[in-house]
Amino acid sequence: MSSFWINAGILAACVIPYDKLGDKSKKESTQVQIGIGTGANGKDVNAGGSVPHVALWDENGNRIGQYRGSANGHYEPGTANEVVVEHTQNGGKKASPHYLSLVAFEHDAICVSMISVSGNGVNWGWTGDLAKMCGGDWYPSSYIVGDGTSTPSCMWIDADHTNQINAAGFSLHMPDFAATDGRRAQLSENLDTNCKSAPRMTFWYDMLPDDVIPFFNPPLEYTDDGADKDPKRVITREIKLFPSDPPTRKHSRDLTKRNANMKPEHLVVSDLPSHSAKEVCEDPRSLGWDFVSTVEGTYCDISAREWWYLCSDKLPNGCFDLEKQEMRGNVPGHKRLQGRDILSGREFPVKSYKTADKWTVPSQMGRSP
Repeated sequence: MSSFWINAGILAACVIPYDKLGDKSKKESTQVQIGIGTGANGKDVNAGGSVPHVALWDENGNRIGQYRGSANGHYEPGTANEVVVEHTQNGGKKASPHYLSLVAFEHDAICVSMISVSGNGVNWGWTGDLAKMCGGDWYPSSYIVGDGTSTPSCMWIDADHTNQINAAGFSLHMPDFAATDGRRAQLSENLDTNCKSAPRMTFWYDMLPDDVIPFFNPPLEYTDDGADKDPKRVITREIKLFPSDPPTRKHSRDLTKRNANMKPEHLVVSDLPSHSAKEVCEDPRSLGWDFVSTVEGTYCDISAREWWYLCSDKLPNGCFDLEKQEMRGNVPGHKRLQGRDILSGREFPVKSYKTADKWTVPSQMGRSP
């Protein structure tokens, strides 16, 4: 559980100072940085997409300003993208960006790894791991945060819900993801204070750029170490992450039936120690491509939700041959046993990969500044 707190805590140091941005406007504004998960090679199989809509509110729920997304701009996978939100809806006054909403532009899915906001003397951050733990649609990412050791998962949003992506957008109460001792302890004891709080974090099935989000009214109070003074007040719903009755709310058993593989002929191979092919296969909310963890020594067939060991000297058969990118049979030449695992009785998946993406050392990956 510590990794997502490390990620969130590092984000403040990753924010680019406003005076270093290309926009030299003297108007009051807030900087928003959006990290996109590294997807796959090729424009039709990556985690990037059109520039999303962004809106900000202050502590009392007064809208500060909005940034309109666009299909003309494009966020590449594995990149940190800066958006400047001018304070055009509060009379141009200084304000702290306590609340944020991010909405996918039309029908172009993106996978968001991190968000940071900076303005009026505050720096707050959020990572996809904080939503993954609550049941959001996710995929591993090689997007690097901070010192190169943190690779937060990315969270999918899509307005037309392709591949049964649940959310068109999400809203966040940005101060609540700070890596304080009190926040860590509270979340360890009661995950519902993060996952079942509508004002704190909600992924919305139907969400438009001008929608008004939930707020804490009156504003929250915190202990000296950053925990909620009244945790019971924070919990506002029975369902994790999503509204109480989302139109497409699914049980875990239903999610196993959806097509989780966005492109069956593509493979992602990761050398990063934070990634697990077992986890990708075993979590019904993961969504993306077949996945290999070389550190773990496993391969995930995300379509079947089954993982296999990689072939090695100790395991020469009944395994995934990474070099050939195919399963290796138990008894070569034996038609009946070639396609089935002797120990488990499982049939070997038949794959034909046309493209592959390799995630290696941080210096070669997308990372925050």
